[in-house]
Amino acid sequence: DTFLDPATNLAINVTDGFGTRNQFYGGQIGARVDWTLGRFNLETTGKVALGNNHETLNIVGSTNVPAGAFGLPASTTPAGTFAEPSNSGRFNRNVFAVVPEVTVKLGFAVTQHVQSFVGYNFLYLNNSARPGNQIDSNVNPTQSAFFVPPGTLMGLPAPVPSFLRSSFVAQGVNFGVEFKY
Repeated sequence: DTFLDPATNLAINVTDGFGTRNQFYGGQIGARVDWTLGRFNLETTGKVALGNNHETLNIVGSTNVPAGAFGLPASTTPAGTFAEPSNSGRFNRNVFAVVPEVTVKLGFAVTQHVQSFVGYNFLYLNNSARPGNQIDSNVNPTQSAFFVPPGTLMGLPAPVPSFLRSSFVAQGVNFGVEFKY
């Protein structure tokens, strides 16, 4: 966020950064079935992976105040609006995850060596960390440089992130032409 002081034409810049990374490590089992009827071919694949999802959450914030903006002295503090000193940092956890995937592909043999196709893919991760879910909207004004005067923590600090559970879905459609020789 940028807050412009119309009296001085100076701006206070407030930044909140919430980033997540999910790394899945596991084993996979599946099956593929093909059906051919005349010139048409239908290929279906079903898989499921079970394993560990290593989740990483990074929270960082900053507030940059130029001298004179809103009558404040120049300062840069390591806190934004939602990324407060008491909840900022890098956090990790490991959780059990299930990742099913389904693929369907319909092909048509134009000639003996050329086949056109259209396909659909669906993937689901049941337990993942997503950045938007980790934002705690309860702001403690004593931890923010934007609220005057910032100072010593009063009241409860922002809680250490609890990795609120979320799922992830990816879908895709593909099409193309295969040349076989």
